[in-house]
Amino acid sequence: MATSISLFTQNPDDDEFDYHVNRMCLICNKNLFNSAKKKELYRYIRSRGFSRHLWYPDGLTLLRGRDHSKKATAQNRHALAEKTIADVCEALIGASLLSGAPDHRFDMAVKAVTAVVDNPSHNASCWKDYYALYSLPKYQVLSPDGAEVNLAERIEEKLGYHFKYPRLLRSAFTHPSFPSAWGRAVPCYQRLEFLGDALLDMVCIEDLFARFPDRDPQWLTEHKMAMVSNKFLGALAVKLGLHRHLRHFSTPLQTQIPQYAEEIQTAESESEGAVDYWVDTKDSPKCLPDMVEAYLGACFVDSGFKFEVVEAFYQRYVKPYFHDMAIYDTFANKHPTTFLHNRLTLEYKCANYCLKAGEIPAVDGSAGGVLAAVIVHDEVIAQGTSSSSRYAKVKASQKALEVLEGILPTEFRKKYGCDCREGQGSEDMDIGTAI
Repeated sequence: MATSISLFTQNPDDDEFDYHVNRMCLICNKNLFNSAKKKELYRYIRSRGFSRHLWYPDGLTLLRGRDHSKKATAQNRHALAEKTIADVCEALIGASLLSGAPDHRFDMAVKAVTAVVDNPSHNASCWKDYYALYSLPKYQVLSPDGAEVNLAERIEEKLGYHFKYPRLLRSAFTHPSFPSAWGRAVPCYQRLEFLGDALLDMVCIEDLFARFPDRDPQWLTEHKMAMVSNKFLGALAVKLGLHRHLRHFSTPLQTQIPQYAEEIQTAESESEGAVDYWVDTKDSPKCLPDMVEAYLGACFVDSGFKFEVVEAFYQRYVKPYFHDMAIYDTFANKHPTTFLHNRLTLEYKCANYCLKAGEIPAVDGSAGGVLAAVIVHDEVIAQGTSSSSRYAKVKASQKALEVLEGILPTEFRKKYGCDCREGQGSEDMDIGTAI
C-alpha cells in the first residue's frame, strides 16, 4: 500500500502498467535483499536457539577456562537465502505497523518502508508526506458539470460519501474504452483502480490479522483472496448499483454487464440470506471490480488521503459478507492458479515451474494486452492472453490444467524431464501475487 500511494503521488503521468512494474521493482525480494545487505540487517537475524556456551561479548579477555571462541565463530555462521532476508524486511514493516502510536499509527511503518525499499520512489518519513507530495491534477479541480454533480449526489445517497471533487468520481466510473474527447479530458479509472486495489488489500489484511491471531500466513492469504477477488467485487458492484453508472464505449459490455447483473441478482434472491451466493456464479466483466477499487481510490484522494474512509467502506459494505470466514475455506482451492500450483507441487512433486506474464505491445493503434505462460522445466505448456495480468494468468492456468489432465506422475516426469526432489516447492510461482 505504501509504495502504491507513493508512486501514485510522485508519477501523475504514469499509467497502470508503469505503476505495477515500478512497484514490483520496489517490493521484489531482490531489492529488499540488496537493501538489507547494504544495511547489514543479516547480522541481527537469529536462525537458531541462543547458547550461552558459544556467546562471547566483544572486548572481553578469557582469564581461565576453555576457549570456545573459534568454535563459536564457526557455528554461529549461517547461510540465509535471499527470500529469507526479504521476508525479515517485510516482517519489520509489519512490526513497525503494530508498534505505531494510535494517533499516527502508520508513521513508523511508512518510515520502515522507506528504509527497506531504499529508493527515491518512496522517501516519505510519515503518512502526511504522501499528501504533501500530491499535486492536484487539473481535471480534478475543474468545476464539475451538471451530470458530474448529479452522479456524485446519486452515489452519495447510496454509499454515504460526499465528494468535494465530483470529477474524481466521474473518473472512477469511466472505462478505458470511452473516448477522452467526449469526457472533458477526465481520465479513465485505471490509475485510481491501482490505488484502490492496494488500499482494499490493506484493510482486509488488517481485519483478518486482528480477528484471527492464531491463524498461519497461508490461511490468512487464502481467505484474503476471497475478500479481494474479482468474483466478489463484481458481485458487490452489482449489489451497490455501481454497474449502472459505468461510462464506456464497448459493444460487448452493453450485453455482458446486464446479463451478469441479472445472474447475480437472481442468485442473491434464491440464496435465502446466504452471503456467499456469489461464489458459484460466473465471473464478472472485469470492469465491475475495477469500478469498486477505483471508487475506493477516488474517495481516498478526495478525502485528502484519509485511510478512515477506506475502513468505513470496508466495515459497511465488505465485512458483512465475511463475518464467518469458515464458509470460504475452500475458495482458494477452486482458483485455477492455486489448483495448478497444488497439482504441480503435491501430485507431481515438481519444483521447476513458473507462471510469468508480460505486456503485448499495441500495434497500429489497436489495444495492447497481457500474455501469460506456464513454464515447466523451461518448456511452455500453456499460455493465455487478456487485458490484465490477473486474467491472463487465470486463462494460462486453466489451459495448463487441461494439458495435465489425466497425466500420471510417472508420465509427467518422463514427458518434461522432471527430476525434482520430493517436497520441494517453487519460489517463482507466488500464489498471492499470481492471483
